[in-house]
Amino acid sequence: MKNISKDFTYKLADEMFVNSGEQNRTTTLTYNGPEKIYLIIDADTNKLTGRDITSEIYKTYNENADNDYAIEVDCNKDTLVCSIWQKHEFEDGRIEELTEEIEYNGYPYTYNEPSKPIETYELTEIEYDPSRKSFVKPFPWKKPEMTWDILFDLRSSAINASDVISSEDLPESLAIKVKNYRQYLRDFPEIYGVSWTVKIENGGTNYSIGDKISINDPRYKNNQPVNEILVEVTSVDDSGGITAVNKITHAKAFYHTEAGNYSDVFYTTNGSGTGAIISLSKKQLVPAWKVSMQEPPLG
Repeated sequence: MKNISKDFTYKLADEMFVNSGEQNRTTTLTYNGPEKIYLIIDADTNKLTGRDITSEIYKTYNENADNDYAIEVDCNKDTLVCSIWQKHEFEDGRIEELTEEIEYNGYPYTYNEPSKPIETYELTEIEYDPSRKSFVKPFPWKKPEMTWDILFDLRSSAINASDVISSEDLPESLAIKVKNYRQYLRDFPEIYGVSWTVKIENGGTNYSIGDKISINDPRYKNNQPVNEILVEVTSVDDSGGITAVNKITHAKAFYHTEAGNYSDVFYTTNGSGTGAIISLSKKQLVPAWKVSMQEPPLG
């Protein structure tokens, strides 16, 4: 099989997995590989299956194919497709591995700039038009493998597992690490900017333990129809001033990606207390693919 070397230009997302297209970024790399490749297409969806065959098999493949079919891809013409398929390392110095330190992460977030073609486009979502004998463009952007739903499932599993390692028999130094780790898991939504932190600025008077407070200030909702934050009073002083609350509803603030601080928020309560001043704050939302959970102290 003849190999070729060919420069090609492709579009980039604004940043990894963030694809607004506002920045209209592109980059140019060099493809070094086979002149032709032979890919399998799903007959129902006309999308790449992720499988290829040799040129010899291709000669007769479509004679007996049923649920799929094979195509010959000319890498001089469809260089980007060939590059995505070959998963090149591009050892020409045009791609730099960068590191971003994320607070509370188990390890730094690393990414390539510019992103490689296989990191930019979703291979098995690329569609082929058999009538035109060409690929449908633009190609679909790559989807992140890590999502916040997955992270919350991992967090739940970690919390359950940490119950096992909590023991009065642990050495003091290790017990402290376990305690800090469990606190990290409890604070997980807040430290990565997923949920709001509730702070009592002034406790007011005449509140009682068990009172419910519904925070429904439209400012923190970005004027969107999202659920209010419900908290329960868990501690009061001698005059009924609130000294501690516990969030009952853990509303996720994906609608509010930026950091936010709102003082003296509007709320209602089912008790007779008055005068409490409450503030809300949150950190900037960390994208799920940038999060790496800390390892448990006992490994």
